[in-house]
Amino acid sequence: MVVGESNLNILFATITGSSVFFVVFLYLYIRQKAKHLKFWSFYWGFNTLSFLFINIFNIPIIYVFLNSLGILFLLKGSYEFLSIIFNKKWYYIFGSLYLLVIVISFIEFNLIFLIIFYFSAFLYIFNGYLFYKNGKKNICKITSILSILFGILMLFYPTLTYLNNFKIIGGYLLGSIGMMFALSLLGVYHEDLQNRLELREKHYKKIFESSPAGMMLIDKNGIIIRVNEAHCSFTGYEKSEIEGKSVFETLVPQEYIKNAKNNINKIMEGENLEYIGESISKTGEKIYVFFKETKVKLPNGKNCVLSMQIDYTDYNKQQKKIEYISFHDELTALYNRSYMEEEMKRIDVKRKLPISIIMIDVNGLKIINDSYGHQKGDQMLKKAAEILNFSVRKEDIVARWAGDEFVILLPNTTKKAAREVKKRIKAKCKKTEIDKIPISLGVGIAVKEDETEDIYDVLNRADKRMYKNKLTESKSAKNKLVKNLLSTLGAKSDETEAHALRLSKMAQKLGKKVGLGDEQLNNLSLLATLHDIGKVTISEEILSKEEDLTDEEWKKVKEHPKMGYRIASATEEFAPVAKYILHHHERWDGNGYPAGLENKEIPLLSRIITIVDAYDVMINGRVYKEAISKKEVIEELKECAGSQFDPHLVELFVDIFKE
Repeated sequence: MVVGESNLNILFATITGSSVFFVVFLYLYIRQKAKHLKFWSFYWGFNTLSFLFINIFNIPIIYVFLNSLGILFLLKGSYEFLSIIFNKKWYYIFGSLYLLVIVISFIEFNLIFLIIFYFSAFLYIFNGYLFYKNGKKNICKITSILSILFGILMLFYPTLTYLNNFKIIGGYLLGSIGMMFALSLLGVYHEDLQNRLELREKHYKKIFESSPAGMMLIDKNGIIIRVNEAHCSFTGYEKSEIEGKSVFETLVPQEYIKNAKNNINKIMEGENLEYIGESISKTGEKIYVFFKETKVKLPNGKNCVLSMQIDYTDYNKQQKKIEYISFHDELTALYNRSYMEEEMKRIDVKRKLPISIIMIDVNGLKIINDSYGHQKGDQMLKKAAEILNFSVRKEDIVARWAGDEFVILLPNTTKKAAREVKKRIKAKCKKTEIDKIPISLGVGIAVKEDETEDIYDVLNRADKRMYKNKLTESKSAKNKLVKNLLSTLGAKSDETEAHALRLSKMAQKLGKKVGLGDEQLNNLSLLATLHDIGKVTISEEILSKEEDLTDEEWKKVKEHPKMGYRIASATEEFAPVAKYILHHHERWDGNGYPAGLENKEIPLLSRIITIVDAYDVMINGRVYKEAISKKEVIEELKECAGSQFDPHLVELFVDIFKE
């Protein structure tokens, strides 16, 4: 088929225009990956090919196939763009019409162009209807009108071609409206793109402003373009005070300016950074900040640094606190065993020789815990820790090794120098002898001078020497503690030294009457002194109370034999009378405390001190009880013989007064 000169320009313009729009929409699809752009590029591609096959190659059947298929792709693209769910029934309708067109083109070729125009016209009109009903922008209305006009023109085109010269005019008209329709589709795309860009910008602005992390935009010179509220909240600046200012003059510490400039250069070259650093608040206070920084493009096309920042100050403090706790003893604030063991590994090198180790143990801690309670025991440990801390050099390491044990690690220290440290420790302990709770420490020293020796062997040697020192000093220290306890008890109750002396004399007389040996008589005197030492754990308010005790107060009082037992058991000198202290409130009939022993299950010395103590209390009186005569006391003892007291011992005790 030879194309006439009158149609040559129209044909050329149509094919060129379709090709250009095919390339444009294909390029846009490659960039955007949007489905509607893909289908619209197919439409223009098939449109271009259909014109070639009908006008150049003169193959009408291919033209029919390609043109119809292209318009279906146009419609599919419109559905995608307008986000309309494509009803399956339209697949069947369009599919049936499409097959009908193909079949008719084989059976009745002369009808093919008429069918094509009607089918295409219907699709263009329907496409316009979709844009009119579902399009929200003005450009969609324009596209709708042009699509409907194009469809109507195609609908009447076969009839109007019979008019003189309409074929040429109609061709120009179809081409013009088709071109405007194509441009309107580009306008739809552009409007949609602008809308999405605006939404994205609003979205990013919202994220920027509402982000809980501090966010800041900085240009390549370090000028702050924008900050969000979160950033202002932890730096203390108002937006107006910081935007437009240099980050180096407001937020970056002086010592980090050079590093900050290097970071900006790295980021502008495409590197992403993530690090923990320091910033400065408005008040000049240093803030620890977690930075995550990257390069972004502004709407004006310029690149800048997006700095996302999280206030790390509290977290950093928490981490330091955790680190401190992990390496320090909570009670004494000294280093703990874990830290000391790490330091022993670190210091155990040739250049640190000689290495001295001092092992320390607190004497009498158990007595204090049992008598005054663990709170007083903790105070004793703190006091001991202070003595050690003030006795060493700056480079020495002091740690709490176990419950009442401490270790001092002294690098580059001879035995002579270590002994000087020991002397300072002992001197400071001596100053506490006048205190209510004096500090006494067992101390042992060992020195590593040979590089091959295991440092734990040195530690063990120090431990053994400390134990030997403890044996010689602990007895004296514990005795002092017990005497202090007795003084404390005498000050807050009737358990005075005079009371103890009277008991001792009376107990000696009864003990001799019973036939006790010298050792037992000595223990009886000691028992007379210590029998109520457990009362040191009871408050003065209860001990001096004149009214009847409450159930709770009486319960505390009844605990004192157990407490006395524990205090006496803690010392080698007083341990022999510990069990007698425990049972000195038992009754002959089994109704006493704490064990409910009866008759001769109760130790003899406990039975003796029970009678003597009761006698002295009745004869001398207490705050809660008036004193009575000797005659009344003897009658009371006789009356309680066989129930509270050993009847045989009461009989012997009464005989003493007859003599």
